[in-house]
Amino acid sequence: MKRVKSIPGARFSGDEKSWSIPLEQLGTLHESKEFPVIGMLIAPVAPQSSVRAPEEAIDALRKNPFLVPEDVISAVPLDLVVRLAPEKRRLRVIPTFTSKAHKLLKKMRGALFSAYDSAYCIPTELLPELLKKLRDAELLFAVDELAGSELKSSAALRAQLLAHSETASVEDLSAALLVPIISEVLDPDTGDLFFRPSYFSTEQFRLSFPGVQRKGLTTPFTCDSETLLRFIGRSRSLPFKVWLTTGVLTHLKEKRASLMAQISKDAGPVDDGAAEVLELPAIWRVNNVGRGTLALDCTTGGFARLFAARAIEVLELKSELKEELLILDVPDSKLLTLVLELSSVCEAHDLPPIPESRSFTTLRKDIEGRVRQRETTSYFTSLSDLAASELPELDNASSARLFPHQRVAVRWLLDTPHAFLGDDMGLGKTLSVLSYYAALKRTLGFQLLLVVCPNSLTRNWLREIAMWFPQIRATVLSGDKSSKAWALRLLTTGSMEYDALILNYEAMRLEYVTPEIAKLTQQRRTLLCLDESQRVKNHSSKTFKALSDVAPHSSRRVLLSGTPTPKDVTDLWAQMRILDGGVRFGKSFFKWLGRVAELGTEFSEFAVKKFIPSEIDESVLRVHEVMLRRRKERVVNLPEKTFVLRECELTGSQLQRYEEIREGLILRMRSTSGEQFVREITNILEEYLRAVQVASNPRLIDPEWKGTPAKFLELDEIVNEVVREQEQKLVIWTNYLGNVRELAERYAEFGAAQFSGEVLAADREATVRAFQEKASPRIIVAVPAAGGVGITLTAAQTAVYIDKTWNAEHWMQSVDRLHRIGQTGTVTVISLLACKVDEVIHWNLRRKERAQAEILGDERGREPKTKRVELTREELLEALEA
Repeated sequence: MKRVKSIPGARFSGDEKSWSIPLEQLGTLHESKEFPVIGMLIAPVAPQSSVRAPEEAIDALRKNPFLVPEDVISAVPLDLVVRLAPEKRRLRVIPTFTSKAHKLLKKMRGALFSAYDSAYCIPTELLPELLKKLRDAELLFAVDELAGSELKSSAALRAQLLAHSETASVEDLSAALLVPIISEVLDPDTGDLFFRPSYFSTEQFRLSFPGVQRKGLTTPFTCDSETLLRFIGRSRSLPFKVWLTTGVLTHLKEKRASLMAQISKDAGPVDDGAAEVLELPAIWRVNNVGRGTLALDCTTGGFARLFAARAIEVLELKSELKEELLILDVPDSKLLTLVLELSSVCEAHDLPPIPESRSFTTLRKDIEGRVRQRETTSYFTSLSDLAASELPELDNASSARLFPHQRVAVRWLLDTPHAFLGDDMGLGKTLSVLSYYAALKRTLGFQLLLVVCPNSLTRNWLREIAMWFPQIRATVLSGDKSSKAWALRLLTTGSMEYDALILNYEAMRLEYVTPEIAKLTQQRRTLLCLDESQRVKNHSSKTFKALSDVAPHSSRRVLLSGTPTPKDVTDLWAQMRILDGGVRFGKSFFKWLGRVAELGTEFSEFAVKKFIPSEIDESVLRVHEVMLRRRKERVVNLPEKTFVLRECELTGSQLQRYEEIREGLILRMRSTSGEQFVREITNILEEYLRAVQVASNPRLIDPEWKGTPAKFLELDEIVNEVVREQEQKLVIWTNYLGNVRELAERYAEFGAAQFSGEVLAADREATVRAFQEKASPRIIVAVPAAGGVGITLTAAQTAVYIDKTWNAEHWMQSVDRLHRIGQTGTVTVISLLACKVDEVIHWNLRRKERAQAEILGDERGREPKTKRVELTREELLEALEA
C-alpha cells in the first residue's frame, strides 16, 4: 500500500474500504510493478485542500502554467495536465475526459491515446500548438514540475535539432525530448547493422510496425534494413514524426545510391522496400491498404509536374497541384487507364518508363485479369444464345430443354468456378444450376451438389431434380435432431449414397450439422449452391459463420439471388466472403466498411455517416467480375408489368382506432430524438406497423372489433371485376395471418386458398399446382414471407397488396411471382393505401428497389449512390401528419 499512499491525491475510504486517486494519476498507478492492477473503479473525487486557496492557485496558473507543483495540481480542477512518461522522454497529456480539452485533443493530429500510459501521447514539437489552442479556448491546464523542468533545460538543444536534424544522435534527440527515435545498432559479434526504435508509445509502434508483436514498451526490439525501408515508406502517412539519427540517415543515403545504380542497369520491377526510399521523379507503388499509388517528386523537374497534371485530369481530381511531394491513390478502375496515359507521355517525350515496385507490378497484372474477367461476364450478359457445340459438357437432351439465356448461364457457370448468378426472379436459375451440376458430374466427376436454401424452397429443388434429372439421387435433410444426425452419419460414412443434399439455412447453422456437412464436402468433390443468398447478408450471424466453415471445402460455389441487396451495398460483403473467401472485399467486414463509407457518429464509431460513391463503384466492379445478371425484359419476351395505387378512405370506428395509434406515435416520436431514436429505431418501426394493421383490419389487434375494413370493401370491387366479371385468377398478398384466414373465408365461393407458414409445405405445393393447372382455386391469399420465393403464379395476371411491412426483400421477391416465364398477359400490381404510414412504407420499399437497381447496374436505376434508403426521424414524423 506504500505505493498507493505515495500517489498525490490518494485517499482511503473507510466506508468503501478502498482507495481513490485522481484521474490524472492513473498512469502513475499503472507504472507500478509491485502489484498487478486487476481493475479500476473511476469516480469523481473532490479536490483536497491545499496550502493555497483554489482561487489564488487558479490565478497563478493562468499567469504561468509551467513547473506547477503537485499540491497545486491536486487542488485545482484542471482541464488538462502535461506530465512525463515513465522513461521521462515522452510527454503524457492527461485531460479531464468530460472536458472541452479532451475533445480538442482528440481532433489534434499527432495526439494518440496510449492505454499503457492511460493518457494521450503527443510529440514535444507539437506542445506549443496544443498549449496555444488551450489558451485560446480559455481552458485551465498545467505542466507539472518534472515535465516543465525537462522542457526548459532541453529548449536550446531542441531548437538546434529542429533546425538541423540531420546531425542528430540518439542521445541528443532523447535529451531534447524529440521522440520517437530510430537509431543504428552494430552487432559486435557479426558486424551487421540493425536499427532500434526507441520511445514509441504503444499506438505509435502499432502504426509504425504493423504486425510486429512485442511485450511492453521496455522490451528491446531491432529490425533489419528491409523493415526499415518499409517503415520509411509508411512514415509518410503517419500522423507524427519519427526522428532518425545521423547513422540511419547515412545508411538510407547509401542504400538509395546503390539502388539507383541497380535500377539504371535493370528495367524490371523495383523491390518494395527500395521503392519506398528511392528519390525518383515518379514511381508506382502500393500503399498499406493494397491500393496502387503514384508518387511524384515535383521538385526534380518539369516531367513530374507533367505526370501530375495528366494524373489529376485522368483521376478527375478537383484540387490543383500544390504539393512538392505528391502521392496519388489510384482507384483500381482507373489504374490501367492512368498507366497507359503516362506511358504515352513517356513515349512522346522519349523518357524511360515510370519504375514500378514488385507489388505494384503484381497488382497491375491482377487488375488486368479482373478487367478480362469483367469483359467476359459482360460478353455473356449480352449473349442471347449458344450453339449446342459450345456446350459439349451437356448431353443433347439436357441442352435442348433449356431456354437460350439458360444455356448462356450454364456456359458461364462452367467457366467461372466461384459465380454469382443474379438473374431476375423468374428466369429459371434453379434449372440452370442443375444443368451446371449435371455437366460437372459428367465431365469432372463431381460427387455432391449441396444446396442451402429457404425452407420453402427445399421441396421445389427436390421436385425440379426429379422432373429434369431423375438420374441425380437427391434428398432433403429434415426431421428432428436425431433424424438429421442419423442421416448425416449415413452420408459421411458412405452408407447412404446421394448426389444432391438439400437443407435449409436454419438447419445449416445447427452445431451438430455444420461439422458433418464440412466433413462431407471434404470427402466429396462438391458444388455448393446458396439459393436466395441474401439470407446470409448478416456478417455476424450463425448462418454466415457456419457457411464460412463449409465453403472453403467446396471446389465450386455458386450464389443465386435476384435481390442480393435488399438493404444497401453492405449486404454484399458476407455473400462475397463466402463466395471467394475474402479475395475481393477482404476478411474483415469493418475494415472494408471503413473503406467504402465514412464511419462514426455521435452514437457509434461504426455507424455509417455516408457512403463514398467512388469506393462503392470499386466494390460494385469487383462484384461484377463474378456476377451474371440479366433482366427479364432483355432475355425473354414477357408482357408489360404495371403498378397501380388505389386509395381507401378510413371511416367510423376504424378511423377512430387509427387516430388513437397515430396520436400515440406522434407523442412517442416527439419525445424520442438523438441517441435514443437511433437505439430504439427497430421498436419504433414495429410500432408503425400497428398503424398498418389497423388500416388493414382492426381485428388484427382487437378480435372483438365489428365492421368491414375499408380495404376489404375496395378488395371486393377488385375481386368482382377480375375474378367474377373477367374470369381471371387473383393473388392477394398480406403480411398477417388473421387477414389470410378471414379473406380465404370471405372469398370461399371462388375456392380461395391460404398460403402461409401455417399451411404444411406439401399442402402449399399442392395449392400452387392446382392454382396453375386447374380451375380452382381462383384466388390465393398469401403471406410474402412464405410465398415470396420459389413459387410461380403465372396463372394470375393481377396481384393485390392489402398491406406491406418495411421488409424490402419480401416485397421484391413476391412482386415477381406473376411476372416470370410462362406469363402471357399484362401483369398488374395493385397496392391499397389507406393512410400516410401506408404511403411512406410503400415509397421506402420502392426507394430500396431503385437503390438495388443502381448497385447492380440495372437500367432502371436512377438514384444517386449516396441516396439514403433508411428513413429519418423527420420523415417518420411527417408520415403521422393528419
